[in-house]
Amino acid sequence: MQWDASLPNAGFTTGRSWLPTLTDTSVQTQDGDGSSKLSRYRRLLKLRRSNAALVQGLENVAAYGDVLTYERHIRRQPFFIALNIGAADADVQSHAGIVPLSTAPGRDGQRLAEGANRPAPAEALIASL
Repeated sequence: MQWDASLPNAGFTTGRSWLPTLTDTSVQTQDGDGSSKLSRYRRLLKLRRSNAALVQGLENVAAYGDVLTYERHIRRQPFFIALNIGAADADVQSHAGIVPLSTAPGRDGQRLAEGANRPAPAEALIASL
């Protein structure tokens, strides 16, 4: 991600950049926007740093059509992760929990039901079980 779209070479160099720089997305334009990709990455990093289960431990890997799911836990700290790489909603099975982070707008903080759940197309979600 670029630093500042208003600067030459997006603020990376005052010389000639060996890679092209795009000017529509930058830290400057996304900083402070709670719905931006930058904000999402910051929340993901904060969640990962504060939960050892998201760094270590892996079990129960499964695939449901276009959705890869897995659970991570350590010291009674379980998480469910679903990655829908498809172009349509998809059914997945999971335990009940709370979604602290999702790529789908408005999903953060919602409850995940016990049993069938439907990640949206291209959605990645993390649920604390």
